[in-house]
Amino acid sequence: MRNTNKDIEKEIKGKKGVILCSKCDAVYYDKHWHTNKKYADVLRGQKGVKTEVCLECKHSKNSSFEGEVVLKNLPEDKEELLNLVRNVGERASRRDPEEKIIKIEDKGDAVRILTTENQLAVSIGRQIDRAFKGGELEIKWSERDALVRVRWSHK
Repeated sequence: MRNTNKDIEKEIKGKKGVILCSKCDAVYYDKHWHTNKKYADVLRGQKGVKTEVCLECKHSKNSSFEGEVVLKNLPEDKEELLNLVRNVGERASRRDPEEKIIKIEDKGDAVRILTTENQLAVSIGRQIDRAFKGGELEIKWSERDALVRVRWSHK
């Protein structure tokens, strides 16, 4: 059975503190952020729905990050590698809107990726290591496990 706009309105209406992110369309209710395009479309412009920028979009604006991935000695199929990175980021963001890729910096012979969550950086590194055989993966955690630096180099 498909959710109609009326069903969505009934489900969300009455929830306290409904907020719509003006940048990524994430919807905040039940004390956390949800990624649901249908909810965002229905709630946009409705009375009683606050609009503001979610914490993760603020992070990306301020360039604060919890994960850094540096890829060096890239294989010839660099575009395939970058597509994998984007796909991992999109999947994570659909699952949890607080997990995002902030920036992908392509420097020719190296790529630097910044993420809002440290676990997303680790996931990107591990999936690249699995997909592109013959590489070397290194994961370095900070003392308090807040920041992670992931290095991958193709041999």
